[in-house]
Amino acid sequence: MLFGLCGVLLIAFAQLPTPAPQPIVGARMPALSPDGSQIAFVYRGDIWVAPSAGGRAMPITRHVAYDAYPLWSPDGKWLAFASVRNGNWDIFAIPVEGGAPVQLTFHAQAEIPSSWSRDGRFLYYSASYDSHNPALIELEVATGRFRRVVEDYVPLSGPQIAPDGKTLAYGRHGFPWWRPRYTGSAAMQVWLYDMQSGARRALTRDANQHLWTQWLPDGRTLLTVTIGEKTPDSPRLGERLPVFQDNARRTPNLWTIDLNGRKRQLTQFIGGAVRFPTVAANTGDIAFEYEGHLYLLKGGQRQPQKLSFVAAQDDAQTTRQRELLASGVEEAEPSPDGRQYAFRIRGDIWLIDIEKPKATPDKRNAEFARQLTDWVGDDSDFVWSADGKTLYFTSDRNYHQQLYALDVATLQVRRLFDRPADVSRLKLSPDGKQLGFWVSGSDGGLFVLNLETGEAKKVLHEPGTHWYGLGGGDFAWSPDMRWLCVQRRAPYGAWNLWILPADGSGEPVNITRLNAFHNQPAWSADGKYLYFSAPARATRCTRFRSRARPPAATTRTSSSRNPKTTNRWRCASTSRTSIVGSAAGTRSRRKPT
Repeated sequence: MLFGLCGVLLIAFAQLPTPAPQPIVGARMPALSPDGSQIAFVYRGDIWVAPSAGGRAMPITRHVAYDAYPLWSPDGKWLAFASVRNGNWDIFAIPVEGGAPVQLTFHAQAEIPSSWSRDGRFLYYSASYDSHNPALIELEVATGRFRRVVEDYVPLSGPQIAPDGKTLAYGRHGFPWWRPRYTGSAAMQVWLYDMQSGARRALTRDANQHLWTQWLPDGRTLLTVTIGEKTPDSPRLGERLPVFQDNARRTPNLWTIDLNGRKRQLTQFIGGAVRFPTVAANTGDIAFEYEGHLYLLKGGQRQPQKLSFVAAQDDAQTTRQRELLASGVEEAEPSPDGRQYAFRIRGDIWLIDIEKPKATPDKRNAEFARQLTDWVGDDSDFVWSADGKTLYFTSDRNYHQQLYALDVATLQVRRLFDRPADVSRLKLSPDGKQLGFWVSGSDGGLFVLNLETGEAKKVLHEPGTHWYGLGGGDFAWSPDMRWLCVQRRAPYGAWNLWILPADGSGEPVNITRLNAFHNQPAWSADGKYLYFSAPARATRCTRFRSRARPPAATTRTSSSRNPKTTNRWRCASTSRTSIVGSAAGTRSRRKPT
């Protein structure tokens, strides 16, 4: 008896602990059942169904292709949805209890279900069958027959049949839904079409987007996502935009519209846009997507409630994969000791050994690169520290392209420069103790960060974005770290090279002074030569001598070709550019070879 009891206890303690369920993030495109008791949504590319109050969700589709845009039938027994399992968006219907889906449309162009007639007989969507003109289509579900209800020469979308079946609401014109704050002549407006007389009229004419418009159960009110106030964008010439302050009227929120065009705001979110609202046909409950989560606004209530779902299942495929990539590297730099190679691909930074072991399996394992960052955004513009233990890089993980340090051994990431501005063009000083970079904004310019103290100092004021050819460009320290050579853009468009004290104590001096493009400055090891790239026909001899104060620079064209001159210009040209180096006392130039 004692042995049996001990055996039971050992088995009990040997069991794995039950994993705690974690609420999901990323549920999208909600659809409420007619009675409001259930909600369908898209998660990981499949359709799921759960209680509308939240809880455990169950998958309805399990296809490897993307399934989206769920829509309940009026009797609550079917879900229409769109899928790309045949190569383009087609409409399918599947029983809510599960089973094989039924394909309803077969055309080569995209078809996405928008609404279902209250008797369950028709589905409505937008398409352009047998014509280049956009149209709204009525599909008879049982037979597959369809007819063109409305045709126009501008984009039409989102047809919604009224509860009594007499009026079809739809969107006319329209920018994509991911631009909900757009205002202008192309904004989506709500139109109404009389199914009996064929008359149509515009319900809204205010130059704001009106997205995902749907009928409420009373048949006299529509729900839409729009704005009540324009968000400031580009200033007029000579004007400056004030500091932006968002509010609920500028944010795309839920609004109602009556049949006379009068609007009333329902939600008061600030910042992100409300997306993909859905209305329960019988109760008027509203569910929608906001900032990666689903919310429920019960009929008659003012405040929406955030929903929480658990969707536990096995992964459809292995999350860790090994791939052989022969292209796509956008940035690469060897480590200071020459043993490793850091590179950027698909927005992340990776590391691989340059010298591989000769014996297997170490040789085989060394062929696989090690992933250093896994941020969903952009990690780029990296440089090595002098000891090879740290990578400095920029990342948009804090809304701006800011400066970070990555410990190569532990993969710990820390921010080095906390300022609401973009950082670009990182460069390490010759002694490895300072990091130079450009900072955007009206108070931006060239900054130098002391890596030991963390103190940042602006050495050159240069307002601008410093992206896409605006603001500052390449720069390089002299070997003795007394001077900086900086590429700057003149107001008339030329890019010249300027010299300034490395501590920013003096004014910069233009040393090339040509209406040309000069870039990629590089100093010789002894500091006597400054090399740079320039157009082949626009190069001049530039004299520069290091001094205790900002250098006085002169430019002159040299026509001497004396072969006995000892200090010559070193030129190596292609068809378009010359690599030019200047030395003190040089007065001759050799033709590009």
